[in-house]
Amino acid sequence: MLFLNECGDIHIEQNARAHSAALYTAYERFCYDNMLTPLKQRHFLSTIKSKGRKYGIVKLDYPFQLQAGAKSARGFEGIRVNEGYISVHI
Repeated sequence: MLFLNECGDIHIEQNARAHSAALYTAYERFCYDNMLTPLKQRHFLSTIKSKGRKYGIVKLDYPFQLQAGAKSARGFEGIRVNEGYISVHI
């Protein structure tokens, strides 16, 4: 996937985690910046689940917190999103 290979604000690293919503928001931003049409959210997450395996990205089927006191949500392990990247408004 172009997004995983080229987005400098996505980091594939062991023990990193990202919520699905943050990952999709970063993907949409990447598509906007590169004038690409984004996949629908469900298709994107399914693609990350299947193609991410070769990068060591694993879908977590239980909610987790990224930091103490933060909200819990489902997502992926083995990938991290720079929060500053997704907070930039289009």
